[in-house]
Amino acid sequence: MSQFAGGAELDGGTGGECTDCHTGENPFIVHPGTALSLGSVMMPNTWYKPLVHPSWLQNPGPSNLLACVPLGANDSSCLACHSSGMATGGRFPAVSTGLSTYCNLVLDKAMNLTMPPGQAGSPAYATHRNALKAACAKPPSAAMNDLDLDCVEDGKDNCKWVSNPQQEDQDGDGVGNACDNCISVSNGDQLNTDGDSEGDACDLDDDNDYCPDTTDDKPKKDSSVVGFRIAANCPDTTADVWGWDGEDSDGNGARNCADIDDDNDGTPDTSDKCPVDKPVQSGIPGFECNKGAVSCPFQLPWDVCMFGGCNELLIKILSVINPDPLMIIEKFRIIGTDIYLEASADQTIQQIETAVLAQSQIAATAAPATGRSGRGALSRSRTTMRMEIWSRDTPGKPGRRLATIAEDDARSVQLISQQSAPALKITAAPRNRGLIVTRTTIQAPALKPKSLAAQQK
Repeated sequence: MSQFAGGAELDGGTGGECTDCHTGENPFIVHPGTALSLGSVMMPNTWYKPLVHPSWLQNPGPSNLLACVPLGANDSSCLACHSSGMATGGRFPAVSTGLSTYCNLVLDKAMNLTMPPGQAGSPAYATHRNALKAACAKPPSAAMNDLDLDCVEDGKDNCKWVSNPQQEDQDGDGVGNACDNCISVSNGDQLNTDGDSEGDACDLDDDNDYCPDTTDDKPKKDSSVVGFRIAANCPDTTADVWGWDGEDSDGNGARNCADIDDDNDGTPDTSDKCPVDKPVQSGIPGFECNKGAVSCPFQLPWDVCMFGGCNELLIKILSVINPDPLMIIEKFRIIGTDIYLEASADQTIQQIETAVLAQSQIAATAAPATGRSGRGALSRSRTTMRMEIWSRDTPGKPGRRLATIAEDDARSVQLISQQSAPALKITAAPRNRGLIVTRTTIQAPALKPKSLAAQQK
């Protein structure tokens, strides 16, 4: 490394940060034989995103600046090449003002000497060149952040992750129609208990148990304790068993969520130890709702799908603020406490990785923060993402959330492998430091007996 320019400082000197020069998505890093190979085109097919320490200058993502600049009849556009819609790649890099040297040493030289190819300095491109120079002249706090590329700055955009240039907001709650889960009812908090397409403010069944909220004994909860299990070798000697309130346990035509006596045994559910099981004539009283013993190694909520059970479940990745799933992953398995996400006929591993890393959800804030060694760094607003295990929908019974795998600030998700692989391994980082994502192959686990929970499933 010391043989490269600046390498001596990084290798054994006072230290340094690669992103002091390579900030934003400005460098084209070429790797022959990989997706980043130039081949016969001018730009790599895959855009390189630096993986750097959180205290370093961060990658703010590609700029939408030029797409928002109106052009005259005689103006030419830089987006003819630098556009995310090109099959060969070529997104325009973000105009980074985190460093005073970026604009004059990188961007300005490129425009004057090489851009566009064969027409460097052409007056036809003056409008776009001037827009880039004007962006460079602004302080970092004035840089435009536009996640959904609708030419409305994130700080003013009422739908940051959904393009809505007109900013329509029918109910005036500050959330645009394009991403509002109750378009005609004001609900700025976007509370959505059951995670469906409707927020609680306009959802007649907030918990999706098929009981209208007006008759639901627990309108915000879709399940109740219906029994217990003996928990062998565990600190707690018993474990609750939960049942879906949309069932009609006694067959009287009323779902449990609207029935005060779910098993029709004459004892109200509020006083019934076994609310969905009628008392038995023989055996130990109160044990009619004992669902079978469990043991501590299988208490974690995702352990129920070890050794094959996951083929009946799916994973949802969503933002806590906007619970519409960013992605639903159909194919996964759990080995030990690691989760392996796999490609399917409808999803590539690259699409899954983008969702896991929440790349489209992370917004770079405009305010500068002090980084390591006193250098300026771009801070980022907190973007909380959640990964959940859900049951699959079946006729007459909707899918429901079974377990929350993780809920983390998207900035804490780390990709630690750059090699292409057929699966992603998701591991909880130690000391609550987010998730670690590794590109990997799946090793078949040693044969083990199925858990009691998996057998019962």
